Amino acid sequence: MKQINPLIYLSILAITLSSTAFAQDERAGAPLEPTISLETVTVVATKSPQNSFDIPGMVTVIDADSPELAGHGTPKELLGDVTGVEFGGSARSNGQDIKMRGYGTEGIVVLLDGVRQKFESRHDGRFFIDSALIKSVEVVRGPGSALYGSGGLGGVVAFKTKDAGDLLAPNENMGATTTLGFQTVDDEWVVSQSAYGRTEKWDFLANVVMRESDDITLGDGLELQSEEELVSGLLKASWTLADFHTIRFSTQQYNIDAKEPNNPDLGNDPTSLTDKTIESNTTRLAYEFNDPSNSLVNIKAQIYRVETDKEEEILAPSAVHAVGDVTTNNLETYGFNIENQSRFGEGTNLAQIITIGGEMYNEELDGADTGSMSGEADHYPDAEADYWGVFIQDEMVLNTQAGEFLIISALRYDAYESEDATGNSSDESRLSPKIGITYKPNDWLRLFSSYAQAFRAPNMEELYPTGIHFAI
Repeated sequence: MKQINPLIYLSILAITLSSTAFAQDERAGAPLEPTISLETVTVVATKSPQNSFDIPGMVTVIDADSPELAGHGTPKELLGDVTGVEFGGSARSNGQDIKMRGYGTEGIVVLLDGVRQKFESRHDGRFFIDSALIKSVEVVRGPGSALYGSGGLGGVVAFKTKDAGDLLAPNENMGATTTLGFQTVDDEWVVSQSAYGRTEKWDFLANVVMRESDDITLGDGLELQSEEELVSGLLKASWTLADFHTIRFSTQQYNIDAKEPNNPDLGNDPTSLTDKTIESNTTRLAYEFNDPSNSLVNIKAQIYRVETDKEEEILAPSAVHAVGDVTTNNLETYGFNIENQSRFGEGTNLAQIITIGGEMYNEELDGADTGSMSGEADHYPDAEADYWGVFIQDEMVLNTQAGEFLIISALRYDAYESEDATGNSSDESRLSPKIGITYKPNDWLRLFSSYAQAFRAPNMEELYPTGIHFAI
């Protein structure tokens, strides 16, 4: 594995010291800003801002910058204390396996800035983002297909990355930040460098995170083999081109090179040791129109591309592979989604928010294995799939003398079709209904009930595998 030159750390530290001094000079003499405490607000659960205590469901919103989460480096450290969420697998970065309501990652919708993360590769994880880039996480427990389609059996986990405004004080327009860290459990060094700024119409943020770690010391004193070198980057920019019209662009890159067992969930297995490289890129271009005086039109739309590439080189002979065999797996996704919200009866005893939206995306899976006779990977078939869905949701707030009622109903129709390189195919469609009611007799009590259905379309690895998965 490549080693990161220690001079990189020193160089970034020097940059930070100078940029910090600049920021302090700019703020010298400025009055301290008051600390403002706001109620926890969820957007993912209903696609409109709602107090998480009011909605008819179970939602947790996590502030990744809270003091109790200082130093977190993995999704497991960030989400491990959320009620109803469990993590399996090992402590390796590639072995992060989330479970919610009895479902694993294949039954949970994972979003990064609103973009689906659907890479599934046998025992490997699905969280290809460094937690240093995360602003917040919303965890919605329970069926989520009525708004998010396939995969929402156990719920939705939505990561939101930081913007320039999250790092700048109200009277600041430019800044830079460096974070240095070290932990002894795996001798991990981490350095994170950010630069950010804003004008009246523009804002931008650029961030690079580097982590390098060695074997992990377990609670019983044994060591879990895990050498990792990770580089992650984020570039974001937004442009307000006219009143209430905003264009947003972001690209996030995640590269990890690890020496670990083929199945990172295992302990130390010298017979399945691999040099594993995973590269993932998520790029999105979004448009928003949000005019507070226009109650009928509030549009959000985005196009995106996600590509994840995994390569494993065998370092120890096994019953299936010889030393030097290389297996690759590539999943490329192109997608588009759009939604509009209309508000009715604001300020009256009967107010409504109606959201209408649609989504479509294409996935293409390619696999190869130098150790097979055909050169193809049995468990990573060459295949392609198309998905599309439309939905409507009505959020109704009814104020009565007996208290306030929040009634949320939604219905979504989804369809998918897939085909592999040999002509095998599959197609299906599904309706996903949802209804929930919250009764609020006073400021401190909430009674709620909800019913929802969810589904998961089988992925291409499940539909079109060949060969033998386990060899004895």
